[in-house]
Amino acid sequence: MDAQWFVTTPIAHRGLHGENIPENSIAAFLAAQEAGYAIELDVRLIKGGSIAVFHDETLARMTGLNGFTSDLEATSLKNVPLFGAGQMIPLLESVFERITAPIYIDVKRSSESDYLLEKRLLALIRHFKPTVAVASFDPKTLIWFRQNAPDIPRGIISCSFKGEDRSAWQKYRLRRLFDLRAVKPAFISYELNSLPFWRVTIARKLHKIPVLAWTVKNEEDLQKAGKVADNIVFEGFKP
Repeated sequence: MDAQWFVTTPIAHRGLHGENIPENSIAAFLAAQEAGYAIELDVRLIKGGSIAVFHDETLARMTGLNGFTSDLEATSLKNVPLFGAGQMIPLLESVFERITAPIYIDVKRSSESDYLLEKRLLALIRHFKPTVAVASFDPKTLIWFRQNAPDIPRGIISCSFKGEDRSAWQKYRLRRLFDLRAVKPAFISYELNSLPFWRVTIARKLHKIPVLAWTVKNEEDLQKAGKVADNIVFEGFKP
């Protein structure tokens, strides 16, 4: 596999999902793999130190159940069906066992100070040896990976942060990629609707850092992304 796959291979956002195939499901990942795409997925730490593949902090949108994702246990996942055709929330290790396509891992870090999610994730990567890159909105996660696993490509994710529950200073700092030097990313993953943005343009043109545009949802988005980015994270169509 090309070491720069995160630049050369379109990345299916939460797998190739659609009608009867829910996002972040084994079925969505297998569909993306069969179609020749790389895969983006989200990981969260759950009780007992296991890692679930799930985007949201809460269960309601994707399962109809109440409660927080972090309160799940690995043994209970078989009882938490995703909306769709018989798919459950997968453990990351189950994904690594079945998927050979490159995987872009969006690390949904919680407030823990001991980096338990990062440590557990790194242990699984070392054990299964998948083709992966790690990415996050949280620079602390990426700095941890730079210090503890510099061989694993890492990407910093950012956007406009409009409407998000963050301080004005946090939004300013994250949008403008203040931690770029500390992270030393292999790529920047930036919200398409916020591009072009001068800070990203400088990083791409002057510092030669590849840019991934998310989330590309149609041909019009694809045309725009082609002008401001090197690769795409897409959903809702096949580029």
